[in-house]
Amino acid sequence: MATTITRYVDTAATVGGDGQSQAHTNDGGGHRAYKSLAEWEAAEQKDLVTADEIHRVYCAGSARDETACTVAGWNDTGPSNYVLIAGDPAAPDDDGVNPNNAFSTGHYRIGGVSDHALTMSINSWRIEDLQIDHQSATNNRTALRVSSINPSNGTVDMKLHRIRIRWNTAETIANHDAIVAPDADAVLDIRNCIIDWARGGSAEAAAIFGCDATLFNCVVTGADNGIQIDGGTAEIRNCAVFDNTDDFLDNSGGAATITIDTCASDDGDGTSAVDLSPGAGEADGWNDAFVDQANGDFAVKNAASVLADAGTTGGPATDILGASYGTADIGAFAFDAAGAPAFPAELFKRADPTILRL
Repeated sequence: MATTITRYVDTAATVGGDGQSQAHTNDGGGHRAYKSLAEWEAAEQKDLVTADEIHRVYCAGSARDETACTVAGWNDTGPSNYVLIAGDPAAPDDDGVNPNNAFSTGHYRIGGVSDHALTMSINSWRIEDLQIDHQSATNNRTALRVSSINPSNGTVDMKLHRIRIRWNTAETIANHDAIVAPDADAVLDIRNCIIDWARGGSAEAAAIFGCDATLFNCVVTGADNGIQIDGGTAEIRNCAVFDNTDDFLDNSGGAATITIDTCASDDGDGTSAVDLSPGAGEADGWNDAFVDQANGDFAVKNAASVLADAGTTGGPATDILGASYGTADIGAFAFDAAGAPAFPAELFKRADPTILRL
């Protein structure tokens, strides 16, 4: 049975830590967190198969992690040996996992770099409860890029759960995309994720997939192309995709297999489509559906929202904050009759970091 190794990143730390403590200053044993995800990757990269390990790193810190990180060369093999990158659910300063509805600048986030903020070039990984705050004045840069996948190294198993990605300024620069996975060998499982992508520049897409990808209960907004499929097999269910020039784009020339089921959009795409903007003014429809979409709060507004109890079965049991969906809703947030989460966010934030949530 694989050994689980746990390390920590805290942007309040100084360079040179060993990642063996959550503390950003040396603890009694002389250990402290790494300062950046990139420092962690450079120090900890290893052959997970030979070591027979699962390696997880928990991230915290109220300052943005502004060092680009590429995760590569770990020789991972799927369920047995993989890397987990996550917000720290029990950060000492409560600046790990964001417990709020909207994107938080008081919790860990990576971004603000001239390169791709985070690149995953290994076969098997999970990213959970993380924020990516992307900003770049350089063309063709991506918040999260998945590339250089080699199936001969082992099972391809990639999970992106409860992630918030935003483009935090309207640069007039081309091709700023949120998630790009052009490699046909990638296999992505994406759940309860929010991509809030302000327009700026040209040819921007919130998510581009040239691989097999499953998206459940996500929110995608503010891009030229919301979800762009370049190839592979895409299954998209219970997602709210709106305020994009084109909410869903088949860019494969008909080569991709695409299922869009019970999604809310402005364009009426897919089967059992939900019209997110039925009136003359699209913004009025968005405001009726979400608590405060203009300021990044995409929680279901009330029982009258077209998203409430409108989803189909088969999606995740819990939402981006850990609340139970009960009757399936559309989007990243669950809604109950009282309009309150079914699971206290504060309890979720302080969860035991030794428990691996898949």
